[in-house]
Amino acid sequence: NGAWRAPLQLLLDTRGIAFTNVGRYSSAAQGSFTKLRHEGFCGAVVAAPGAFGPVHSYASQDNYLLKIVPDALRIPINRPDLVLVLIGANDLGQGRNPYPLATNDLASLLELFRTNAPGAHILLAKPTSLENATPGYGAYATNKPHYNTASAALLDNRASAGHNVFLADI
Repeated sequence: NGAWRAPLQLLLDTRGIAFTNVGRYSSAAQGSFTKLRHEGFCGAVVAAPGAFGPVHSYASQDNYLLKIVPDALRIPINRPDLVLVLIGANDLGQGRNPYPLATNDLASLLELFRTNAPGAHILLAKPTSLENATPGYGAYATNKPHYNTASAALLDNRASAGHNVFLADI
């Protein structure tokens, strides 16, 4: 209920930055957290098959962004101008190869945003830690730097081509 969106709202409100969250789903209000709309999918991965679920209206095998993003962007009110994409940790934690994940699957996801929300600025956040994450993820922690490096190269390439993509090193 709010996850990272609640403290982000506080930071933006404190700085007088007006914004609206969009999405098909709603978090529960907590204190001053009032920007409840979202497209957050706990446990989502980039490409099929999904690993965790069900989440919202998606069965576990369908909880992946290459399926979810086109569904969300089909609704005109959900067309964002800024998207923060927090993805990769669940893929890596499931033992997925970091190179095709970044160069193929992530590239396809960026293309979905570009074609379905062409004016949106896409911020891709690097996964921060796998060492102490869900049991078993630590076994794949050494793949995180490879994914982050390949993702950064992909975004640099896209940005050089004029796409609105940025790396968020959180």
